[in-house]
Parts: sequence; structure tokens; C-alpha cells
Amino acid sequence: MEQVVSHPLNPGFRLEVGPAWSSPPALAERIAAIWQAEKTKRGDRLTNGPVYGLESAGLDVLRIQRSDYRHVLARRLAPDLVGDGLTFRPLGVTGLLLCADGLVLGQRGIDVATDPGLWEAAPAGGLAQPDPRRQVLDELHEELGIGPADITAVEACGLVEDLPSGVLDIVFRLHTPLSGAAVRAAYGALATDEYARVAIVAAAALADFLKQNRQTLLPALVPMLKLAGLG
Repeated sequence: MEQVVSHPLNPGFRLEVGPAWSSPPALAERIAAIWQAEKTKRGDRLTNGPVYGLESAGLDVLRIQRSDYRHVLARRLAPDLVGDGLTFRPLGVTGLLLCADGLVLGQRGIDVATDPGLWEAAPAGGLAQPDPRRQVLDELHEELGIGPADITAVEACGLVEDLPSGVLDIVFRLHTPLSGAAVRAAYGALATDEYARVAIVAAAALADFLKQNRQTLLPALVPMLKLAGLG
């Protein structure tokens, strides 16, 4: 069964913000229990910030709705809640960063909350504001230490949906004239454990890299690359 599906999106797409999403009252107690259990384990690292999800999608318009992270967490940890009414579809952003020496990929650290040890496109994160282009640049600065002044193009490619989790990522190609060494230096200056390793993969070496690391690729990575014309 297919686990990841892609959806087309015009590069100049826009957003419409609909009414906020709220879960059925009958689920409140269980969602609260899931949140409290995770909060006990993760402490201040877990925060219930704003998130946006997809209400409907067209080629030119994404209609989104606001909720909060506890609903995303509950859906991920208790997928059976979807059948009970937890139908919020979380949105994220992913940037396929192309530097002067190739594609930038990050192997997630072993201590991160989701998908530890897997290779993914960097940057990536949840949509916490109704501006995905700004969000992907914010994630780039936060995760790799690269500011928007170093980005020459932000190009929307489409949507990739992870069916088991219900998460949909808006995929962008990001272009920078920075060298691979400069990208690694910017990341190293952050002193963060977001990624265990950062790889700069030349176009000619990408197929071999994906084959050699196929057991540790985020499931959505290859569909994202294909959507962007890179894989």
C-alpha cells in the first residue's frame, strides 16, 4: 500500500485562512492524557504552539485552519483517534536546499522526538504561521544557520502527504550560491543536535547516495525529490 502521495501545486499558490479547527468534545480527555504523558517525559522541550492544517487544496489555493500542537501529537501517537473525529491534517514545510556543491540533506539526531536517525531534506518543520514561504526560511535559519539574504530563489513544487501520520508538506526548492563548506560551517556554528550529520550530495552522486542509504531515508524524501525534478 502506498504510504506517501504527491499533490500538484502551482508555484504562485496562495493561502486562505478558514475558521480555527477544534476537536470533538468527546476526545478532549484522551487528548489531554496523551499530552500530559508526553509532557512528563519531555518537559520544557514540548510546547503547545500554534499549527496550521489543510482544510482543502487546489492548484492555486490552499485553504488552511489553525489549531495547536497537542492535536498533531495526539494524531501521531494515537492514529485510531482519526476515526473518532481527530481529522486535523497538519501542514509542514520542507526546503530542498541546493547549494553550489549539491543538495543539502540532514540525518536526524538520535535524540530528536520524531524519525531519529533518518535522512531528510533540510530544512523542515511544521507550519506555525500562515506564510509557508516565510516559514521555510525561518526553519532554514533555525536548523542550518543560513539567513534569507543567502537565498536567491524559493520555488514551490507541490504537496507531499504522509498517509500514516496525515502530515502534508509544502515542498520548496531553495537556491543558494553558498558552497557546501559554507553550509556546513553555518550549521556547525549553531552547536545544535538537530542533525547528527549534514551531507552535501552532488547531482551526479544523488542516485548512489539514495541507494546506499535506502534503509535510513525518511519515507517522504524520494517523493519530494521526484516532485521537485531532482530524483
